[in-house]
Amino acid sequence: MEGANDSLFVETVIKKEKTTGCVYKKFNFEEERKRNSEKAIETNVISSFLSPSSPYHILLKEEHGKGRLFKLFPGILLQITHANSNLIFMFDADSKDIDMQLNKLFGKIYQRNKSLKIEKKDERVIKTGLRKRCYVITKAFGNKYKQLIGNFTALIFDESLEKLIKKNFVNIDPKDSIIKFAETISFSDLYFDC
Repeated sequence: MEGANDSLFVETVIKKEKTTGCVYKKFNFEEERKRNSEKAIETNVISSFLSPSSPYHILLKEEHGKGRLFKLFPGILLQITHANSNLIFMFDADSKDIDMQLNKLFGKIYQRNKSLKIEKKDERVIKTGLRKRCYVITKAFGNKYKQLIGNFTALIFDESLEKLIKKNFVNIDPKDSIIKFAETISFSDLYFDC
């Protein structure tokens, strides 16, 4: 996800529904780097999360902006889908063409692995201004055989989370607005039905 507000949004949705039993870890690379001089912090956190002995079900990973998110996502995608983990990729479309932005991102993935194909399986609007797209990743072996590699979900704010809450919650502190908006979303809207 792009940043702290997105993380607060997802964290609130998770906490709201105590019946999910989900244990999550929040990871902010910039904050972690200040505390730890190790160069491979990010790789270690992801590997630890993907380990069978990990107590966590969800890793909330803040990227500090769409540029960093789009830069790191291609490498993380294959690592996580190979581990049979559910990856949710969350970003703000900033009122720009969603397909164009995702096709540019998928192009970076295809540069790393030309035999992969990413196809949209489903799309639905969760709330006005927030949509969910489900994607399937396959790997081609010649012209006849495709192997399912995994899937991922894209949660997309048509503009941005911040603009959406400004429209819906007037004269309320931004963080309180994010929490109020998150309370209108169910955990299953974000994490299931793909």
